[in-house]
Amino acid sequence: MKDFSIIIPTKDRGEVFEKTLRTALLSIENFNAEIIVVNDSSQHLQALKPHPKLTYLNNPKSGAASARNFGALHADAILLLFLDDDMLLSKDHLDVILSHSLKEPTHIYLLNWTYPPELEATLQRTKFGRYLLSQRYTSLEGWLGSGKHWKQPLPFEHSGIASYCLPILKKTFMEVGGYDEDIPYAGAEDADFTERLKKHKLSFFILPFATLFHNEEDRIGLTQWLQRKKRGGITLRVATEKGNQTTAQHYTKARISIYRISLAVKSIFTSFAYLTPNFRVFDPLYRKLIHFLTAISLFEGYQEGASVRYIQAKPTGAKASTIIADSWPNNQTS
Repeated sequence: MKDFSIIIPTKDRGEVFEKTLRTALLSIENFNAEIIVVNDSSQHLQALKPHPKLTYLNNPKSGAASARNFGALHADAILLLFLDDDMLLSKDHLDVILSHSLKEPTHIYLLNWTYPPELEATLQRTKFGRYLLSQRYTSLEGWLGSGKHWKQPLPFEHSGIASYCLPILKKTFMEVGGYDEDIPYAGAEDADFTERLKKHKLSFFILPFATLFHNEEDRIGLTQWLQRKKRGGITLRVATEKGNQTTAQHYTKARISIYRISLAVKSIFTSFAYLTPNFRVFDPLYRKLIHFLTAISLFEGYQEGASVRYIQAKPTGAKASTIIADSWPNNQTS
């Protein structure tokens, strides 16, 4: 049996995935470990050279949740490490993960992450890149909020997990039941998994002093962003329909009306965004426009998500509930 298995679900990420896989293989050279890649795409995965510690699988279902579960079923290890296909891992990261995770089996420790410096430099040259920087979406600290605890060399407790680099004992993973495969896209499956982990008395911590590079170089455009927000709305709605109120989004009737009207002319707002000149003087106006497009894309997905669960799980006699959504997701969706 291996000490740990790294499970990487991937879908159509090309060179980004290849970089992740190369760094992961280098990181495990001196460990009794394996890497399991689960292809979640209908397209054939361009494999790297065969490696004795590497296994490729094709997901027989669809979605990040089922891909992770399928990888876990094939893992021959005490510890599972779920890794997103755009995270760059090193031996030092693994040393930190192992030293904490094996010592405290009721604690789950998450590494910090940030964009690589060269990617942040690229963002400075585009209006959408500057939008991401201005909103601090290029680091985990930016997403979760700053504080002095990020500057200290100590773990600090957090309210939940995210699967970008998630270590968990296989025994615990199986007892909790793995990820909910009814949730079609990445994002809300973490919120659902968090609630079930809490019922098993697990606690969650962030290690701010150990920082991964999050290499999203293929997802720094407006089109990809809005697509992700729409998928995020769908997956939040599915989780909410299944009874997870932490993913419920709350709209007023007035906002619902405004967003429904706005969806009819979403393409016009999107055109305005693309036509906005790439000069910093226009950035404040551009930010407002992207905020609005983000909100209506999330709303659009949240509406569509009302029927997705029933397609996935095929229950009988089920009806969709009324929209109760907020204008921004609880977590980052992929």
